[in-house]
Amino acid sequence: MNCADIRKYVFVYLDGEFESSEQREFEVHISDCSSCRSTVKSEQQFQRDFKNKLQPLSAPSYLREQIVAQIEKESSEQPITPPPEPVALLSWPWRFAPVALAAALVGVLFWPDNSQINGIAPQDIAGSAPIYSSPRSQSYSAIPASLSGASRPVRNTLASYQQLKADVPAQQVHNEMRHWVSFKAQAPVANSSEMKLLGARRVQYQGKKAVLFIYRYKNERISILQYRGAGGGDEPSLQLERNGTMTTGRLRRFGNSYWVITELDSETLSRLLSSRN
Repeated sequence: MNCADIRKYVFVYLDGEFESSEQREFEVHISDCSSCRSTVKSEQQFQRDFKNKLQPLSAPSYLREQIVAQIEKESSEQPITPPPEPVALLSWPWRFAPVALAAALVGVLFWPDNSQINGIAPQDIAGSAPIYSSPRSQSYSAIPASLSGASRPVRNTLASYQQLKADVPAQQVHNEMRHWVSFKAQAPVANSSEMKLLGARRVQYQGKKAVLFIYRYKNERISILQYRGAGGGDEPSLQLERNGTMTTGRLRRFGNSYWVITELDSETLSRLLSSRN
């Protein structure tokens, strides 16, 4: 391995994902090269400091006790209803089976096509990509579990990003971030008077380099983390979830993958992120 390989695969080494032969080759190089050894130590210290800053979010003990007491109270007051008796399938009046079958067939043949109701039809607009957002009234059973909202560890990580300030001005984001991440750093929403791009910050997400875009809408901050570049074949999509005072979600646009967190309500955030610009 040379110095360029060391800088490229330093996180693979720190995450322990190398094969034994590759790890030996990596360690031989950093033992001989003081510059690469310093790089590895610096990144290792950065990861350690970053993880130490993440504090798990939990409710105060008195609030948890009140919730438990309220649940126990409601459970004790709720009357116990016996389970419904099972329906005997053999008691079905089979003489009505042909009528039911005919009604089902008519329903299938004449059921309206609602395939375009819950999404924005894709259009070929230069420099734009439409967003498909899921309204609250829509059933989420068709959305894969991996896309519906953010897990608690991800929400905690995103919440910690809300305290970070931009270290790269908005007009220098693309030039500066191309030296930081291996993918193309691309702001998901263009800078505008309504949703202003304040800048970006170099961050680590799950042991890999990522870009945190920081926006301002009125007096509210919107943090959008780009953790993956264009993967190809991904349709634009947006899934949002409200947890307490925060709205989190996953955004896919221009083929890139983003996490979003803000105190804005889901409807306003969906409108801002769905704008074509």
